[in-house]
Amino acid sequence: MNTYTMNDLCKIVTDYVANGSFASLNQNIKYVTKESGFARLIRLVDFNNKFNDKDAIYTDENGYNFLQKSRLFGGEIIISNVGINLGTCFLCPHLNIPMSLAPNSIMIKTNQNDKYIYYFFCSSTGQSKLKSLTSGSAIPKFNKTDFKKLEIAIHDSNEQQHIVNILGSIDDKIENNEKILKSLDKKLSMIYEKDLSKKLKTNNSYKLIRLSDVANFQSGYSYKGKDLTETSKVALMTIKNFDRNVGFKIDGFKNLNPQNDSKQSQIVELYDTIVAHTDLTQNAEIIGNAEMLLNKSKYEKIIASMDLVIVKPKNINKFLLYLYLHNKDFKDHALGYTSGTTVLHLNKKALQEYKICFPVDNEKLIKLENQIELLILKQSSIIEINLKLNKLKQLYLKKFFG
Repeated sequence: MNTYTMNDLCKIVTDYVANGSFASLNQNIKYVTKESGFARLIRLVDFNNKFNDKDAIYTDENGYNFLQKSRLFGGEIIISNVGINLGTCFLCPHLNIPMSLAPNSIMIKTNQNDKYIYYFFCSSTGQSKLKSLTSGSAIPKFNKTDFKKLEIAIHDSNEQQHIVNILGSIDDKIENNEKILKSLDKKLSMIYEKDLSKKLKTNNSYKLIRLSDVANFQSGYSYKGKDLTETSKVALMTIKNFDRNVGFKIDGFKNLNPQNDSKQSQIVELYDTIVAHTDLTQNAEIIGNAEMLLNKSKYEKIIASMDLVIVKPKNINKFLLYLYLHNKDFKDHALGYTSGTTVLHLNKKALQEYKICFPVDNEKLIKLENQIELLILKQSSIIEINLKLNKLKQLYLKKFFG
């Protein structure tokens, strides 16, 4: 392995402010909606949202023409260089639309295998290198000049491709599994719409019952900052586990060492349903969302935070119960019980007063329960596979880059 500076290795190192002064950027760049936009500005939040259109920002054609020095075409390495997420690294996707880099990141193209360099910066060694560049200010950051001086040791071109092939194949499997998870969730939604939705309330084959007749509700643990710790076998589940685009984020757990005893009923068991009762997002994207715990990750015990309510079945199948809440009917109902401005809160009556369409035919009910359970258990199995694939990826990153 030979050592080079990033200046030696990069054909392009650029960022948003490379296009001009702050005054000229403010004058020429307008943020517009997708409908009136010409080009999408790529940010770290887009990567975290898996490049979903929700919350995407665009600029007009004049803005895109002004941002000539930070245009993106797909495949470029993007590295966050400001804030708590400094060092987060991703490859720009191929979206088949005009794109440019948004503020607070740098973009690089190298004279090496770009995917190899990307994997290097994903490794613990690469992350340490990036964090070593940060200044001593309250907000961590580094600039292009310091980045160009960074020295890294790299493999020869043949070894680079070998490493990319191994890590790329793992990423491909993870991505394919995530597509399967989405497909399974769509199948669950189709079952709900066809056989359980509110539109069936006038159907004689169904009876309308209160959710409180078939389920119990338990508020989560009221924790303090001192309850959080670096390592623990106990995890705190919070609204950070709720994806803004719907879904459960298994990397959202916080390590917990509770100073006060939590109730047994505040422990989230596998296949429990949890509903978000607090929201910090602008558009109520999380509040009223229901998710199921499908994997405990590395933890022995999961405790729900005060921002959540655990919904436990009394005399209803737990998988069926989940599907009654994991849908637009309940979300729309919950929004009617929401209050607050900066922080949104969901009234506990939202669950207590919600009504569901319950099949009268027991044979049909059992068939539905079996279908739903099978799909959810498949989801759980795939999540476990992806956790193992991610662990394997980390082992390879350590092997190749230290």
